[in-house]
Amino acid sequence: MDYNDPYIPSLSKTRHYNFNLSSVNLDESALKGYDCLLIITDHSCYDYEFLLEHAPLIVDTRGVIKKNHQKVIRA
Repeated sequence: MDYNDPYIPSLSKTRHYNFNLSSVNLDESALKGYDCLLIITDHSCYDYEFLLEHAPLIVDTRGVIKKNHQKVIRA
């Protein structure tokens, strides 16, 4: 499991969880290595066209991908 958020560079330990994760880059090769990309925030700094082009499957919970596309699941 990985995540990317330009505003949260790492997930620190909390009272109940210790994810020990750092935000990863979303470049072309990284995106192609994932089974699915889950969009759970709608930051305006993301290039959603780039994500659509390179991710194999996208679950869009924020409605940020406006195109109807076979690899986008709206949730």
